[in-house]
Amino acid sequence: MPKRLANQESRMTDLDDFNLNAKKFKSQADSHADAETQVRNHALISKTTISCNSEMPINGNNGDDAGSKEGNQDNFEKPGTELKITPSNPADDRDYFASYSGLDIHRTMIDDSARTQAYRHAILTNYPLFYGKTVLDVGCGTGILSVFCCLAGARRVYAVDASGAAKFARAVAAENGYSDRIRVLQCRAEEAELPEQVDVIVSEWMGHALLYESMLDSVLVARDRWLRPGGALFPERAVLKMALCTAPELALETGGAQFWRGVYDRYKVRMTCLAEVEERRRWSDLPARVCALLPEELHSHAATVCDLNLHTVRAEELRELRAPAVELQSFGRAQLTGLALWFDVHFPGGDELSTSPYVTETHWGQTVLPLEPVNVDQDSTVQCPMVMRPDPKHPRNWRFSVDLAVGDGDSRTIQWVMDGTG
Repeated sequence: MPKRLANQESRMTDLDDFNLNAKKFKSQADSHADAETQVRNHALISKTTISCNSEMPINGNNGDDAGSKEGNQDNFEKPGTELKITPSNPADDRDYFASYSGLDIHRTMIDDSARTQAYRHAILTNYPLFYGKTVLDVGCGTGILSVFCCLAGARRVYAVDASGAAKFARAVAAENGYSDRIRVLQCRAEEAELPEQVDVIVSEWMGHALLYESMLDSVLVARDRWLRPGGALFPERAVLKMALCTAPELALETGGAQFWRGVYDRYKVRMTCLAEVEERRRWSDLPARVCALLPEELHSHAATVCDLNLHTVRAEELRELRAPAVELQSFGRAQLTGLALWFDVHFPGGDELSTSPYVTETHWGQTVLPLEPVNVDQDSTVQCPMVMRPDPKHPRNWRFSVDLAVGDGDSRTIQWVMDGTG
């Protein structure tokens, strides 16, 4: 059985053994510094004060002495290996990156202990993959994953983020004594030029319903450009799941078309033409909703919508994902109100981060594709083959299309959009 995030106590017990394991691993790394010292580095606090509000050049020089550890991040690079950055943000992405430039959203993510402890545990318990190695942190935000990598002994971490949070990542690296090992690049991952390939890529790229915001594209570009053959990915696999849902407050409103047909009876004005518009709108561009479902609001076992091997999946495959044979069976007699989506991601070594309603709640919650209420009986079969694709005009938004058929009834194509408003 895979490890679950609710199992926090056993994870912390594993972390208590980290220092002992590091000592054993030290003998295998003669070319590197003492492993015990590496593990203790997380307790060091830099004495250099860096203001997050001050202007911080991308090369990390904050005006300190050229030879200082925190003041000049370039001093450990050989001549001619300067990182190259093409400073450009496409207009379509400006709002996206701006939304990650403040602290509030990062506080929400770091406060999600299931999420943050999952990455911490996966990185530290896999320290042989990091010790003395180079790491690329895609979408580093405030830099907490980069610090975890240094705690595991990473020789160098390239922390890339195109938002204004890059200045926070620099300050966090300095405060924890890792300015000499963490290089922060404020640019898109697609535009970063590294002086070397990396052994590991870490990234917390997942959005609602797994793919909202389309950040996985950036991770795959970074993988193809910078990950050494045989390198590690954290996470390395992502699975999107779907189940029937009965939460009554999520049901779509009904009767819109009937309202317009009834206007004549009340006011003697015919408005059936608007009923036809209502009918067309009834099944397309419906808002996907994000909520925290209770386990008892699920009404079927989960089916897999997509299972992505992040070592092999190509960005082109994300242009359209099809699940042609999704079939769900209801647990009993109930009124269905939606299709619930959530995801699990898997790390090397077997760790798993799940956003299922059955485990510790995360800031992702679950995504519900609302339905008009439909009655089902025990073991009713619901056919719901799905197509997922990014919105052609706003590719960070995602569209879902399902050919829904309950029992022996006719199928109906229903379409939803996830645009951050649900």
